[in-house]
Formats: sequence, C-alpha cells, structure tokens
Amino acid sequence: MAKQKAKGEALHEREILTSELGAIVGKTPQWIRQLTREGVLKQDDRGKYILGESVQAYIEYAVGEKIDSYIPLPPKRKIPFSELS
Repeated sequence: MAKQKAKGEALHEREILTSELGAIVGKTPQWIRQLTREGVLKQDDRGKYILGESVQAYIEYAVGEKIDSYIPLPPKRKIPFSELS
C-alpha cells in the first residue's frame, strides 16, 4: 500500500496506487489508466491518486451525472389488479 503523507492523515486524503484504486472500484489498473486518459480521474503523481477525490469522480462517472443534480422520481402508485387487464 502507498505510504501515508503525514501521521494522522485523513483516510479520504490518502494517496493510493493505480492498482489499489482499481481494487477499490472493482476495475483493472488498465481501466483506471483509461479513465485517467479520458479525464474522468486525476492523478496526484505518476500512478498515484487521492482516495476520496478519485472514488467520488468514479461514482459520478458510473452514475452518469453529478449527485447534486439528481432529481428524485415521484413515488410509485399502486395499481389495482383489476386495472391491469
């Protein structure tokens, strides 16, 4: 695992390796490098990523939109069985 920058460093600020980020999000290191080339992920240093920033960027990519712009769907309405036929 990558070294911590300073004692007491917060988990989300830790610098991790490409292979570690891949293991966290369930993708190969090659896929992580591809997302980096596409600008989805940002390296902190060669082959190193900031954990919290990278996981959040991957989630936004995987969901396809920013979480802040999420508009909830209206609640589902129960339809009586008699109306289905």
